[in-house]
Amino acid sequence: WVEGASAADFAKAAQKYAKDNIITPDADAVTATTTTVKFENLKLGYYLVDTTLGTLCSLDTTNPNVVMQEKNEEPTNVKTVEEDSTGNYGEKNDADIGQTVKFQSTITAQAGAENYVFHDKMDAGLKYNEDVAVSIEDSSVDEANYDDTIAAGDTITLSFKDDWIKNQIDKTITITYTATVTSDALTEVPAQNTATVDYGHNGYTNHTDEKKTETYNAKFTVTKTDDQKQPMKGAGFVLAKDANGSSVYYKVTDNDITWVPKIEDATELMTTEASNVIAFTGLADGSYTLIEKTVPAGYNKAKDETFTIVAHNYEAANLIQAATVINKAGSLLPSTGGMGTTLFYIIGSILVVGAAILVARKRMNDEK
Repeated sequence: WVEGASAADFAKAAQKYAKDNIITPDADAVTATTTTVKFENLKLGYYLVDTTLGTLCSLDTTNPNVVMQEKNEEPTNVKTVEEDSTGNYGEKNDADIGQTVKFQSTITAQAGAENYVFHDKMDAGLKYNEDVAVSIEDSSVDEANYDDTIAAGDTITLSFKDDWIKNQIDKTITITYTATVTSDALTEVPAQNTATVDYGHNGYTNHTDEKKTETYNAKFTVTKTDDQKQPMKGAGFVLAKDANGSSVYYKVTDNDITWVPKIEDATELMTTEASNVIAFTGLADGSYTLIEKTVPAGYNKAKDETFTIVAHNYEAANLIQAATVINKAGSLLPSTGGMGTTLFYIIGSILVVGAAILVARKRMNDEK
C-alpha cells in the first residue's frame, strides 16, 4: 500500500493480495445467479467486492447501504456463415458436399473484459480446415495474443490473453475460418456450427448464449417407369448444372461432389433390378438438367428434365425435389433436318422416279 493512493488502487491491491495468498470466500459468500446480488446484515466497515476491476465500498452510520455496478459486462457474440458467392453473411446457407464454406464470428469486448474464451463446435457434416484467423478492424491480430488449444467437445477453442483483451474494450474482434461439407451432411437435417464465449473472473465463469449457423444441401430423386407405370431397370442418368451459360456435370469422387466440363466424365446413376429410384444428393442452389444417357433397349430416350434449387430458400419443397421419368416403347423417327430426314427424301425421290419409269414403260407397251 502506498500513502496517498486512491481507493480504487487500494481495492486492486487488496484483490491481488487475496489472489496471491489463495484467500477463498467463507461459508457466507454469496454467488450471483442473476444480474443482481445482495449482501445483507453486514457490520459497518470497509468491504472489497471481488469483481473484475475490484470495487471498494464502506458502510457507516451515514452510508449504511451501497449499490455497486459490476464492470464485467457480457461481450456480444455474433455467428454467421457466407450465404453465397457475393460475400453476404447470414445465419443459413446451402452448399454442395465437398464445397468449402466460410464462417465468421464477431465478439465485441465490454468493460471488465477478462478470461475471454471463444468456443466453436461443428456437426459431423462439417470438417474444419484448421485455418482460423483473428482480426480487428481489418488488421490481423498477432497469434501471441491468444492460445489456440482445443477444449473437450470443441472444434475450435481460442483463449485470449487478459493483458491484450483488456485493451480492446468496445472493439469488434472478428474470427474467420472455413470448413468442408462432408458426406455426413444430410438434406433433411442442416449441419450446424455453434459458437459461444466464456468470460468471468477469479474462477467464476459466465457464458454468452449459443449462436448457430445452418448449412443445407438439396436432393433430386428420379423414379424410372415405362408408359405402363412399371419400374424400369437399365436406365442411366447424368446431371448437368448451368455455370454462367455453360454446362458442368455431376461427378462423385470419394464421397465428394465435383463438377466436370465433359459429360463423358460425369457420374452416371443407373436404375437396377432392385430399385428403379436414383437420387442426386448434396446439391447447392442453381439450375439443373437431368439427362438420360443410357436408354433401355427397345425404348425411346426420355426428354430432359429441368429443375431449380432456389437460393436462400430452405423449405423442404425447394431442397427435396423429385420427378418420374417415363420411357415409351418403340423407336423415334429421325429428327427434322437431320441425316435421317435427308435419307427419307432421297429414298422418296427414288421411289417417285422409279414409279415414273414404270408408268412410261407401260404406256409404250400399250402403244405398241
